[in-house]
Amino acid sequence: MEEIQDQQFHRTVLRQKMVPHAITAMVFGIVSIAVMCYFGWVAAIVALVLRNKAMKIYNENPPDYKDASLKMLNAAKICGIIGLIVSIVTTVFYILYIVFIVAMTTHTSHPYYY
Repeated sequence: MEEIQDQQFHRTVLRQKMVPHAITAMVFGIVSIAVMCYFGWVAAIVALVLRNKAMKIYNENPPDYKDASLKMLNAAKICGIIGLIVSIVTTVFYILYIVFIVAMTTHTSHPYYY
């Protein structure tokens, strides 16, 4: 009896698969960190949206999917959030830098006469 249950368990484990969009969400999460200086927020948003879609699929029937895919989805969420925050902060700094440069050039281009 125990051998039959063990065989059924192995069949169930062998039938498990990765959640759709899990790998893609992870790739976009990593890309969002890698290109955070150049609009990484776009990749981060895509990663988070794909992660949410994959979690809905996973929550419908968890035994059909591998535990590794759930861990990958959590990593995609973390990478996406980090990429989103850092890329937004970087974009704000770029904008402030451009404003500062423009302000300095307009300020110093007009000489003062006493």
